[in-house]
Amino acid sequence: MAGRYYKDYRNLHSRLKTARGKAVSYLCVDCGGPAREWSYNHSGIDEFVTIRDHGRAALRYSTDLWQYDPRCRKCHLTFDVRNGGF
Repeated sequence: MAGRYYKDYRNLHSRLKTARGKAVSYLCVDCGGPAREWSYNHSGIDEFVTIRDHGRAALRYSTDLWQYDPRCRKCHLTFDVRNGGF
């Protein structure tokens, strides 16, 4: 599935799981602890932005499955806040 792009965010995480396995099988790229979630690394050239919560939050994502890193929940939230995610 590498190099394939998908436009449907709702199915993105299931496609990630199929292509790369469960995030819990990896270590968090930030703290080295057990990962829990796939986290968009904000480096995709095909970035999409969906505005949520009545304009108070932006959900940024890429359809490129290789633009995601395994992170623990705490590092995922911290990373998204620092990088303009929701």
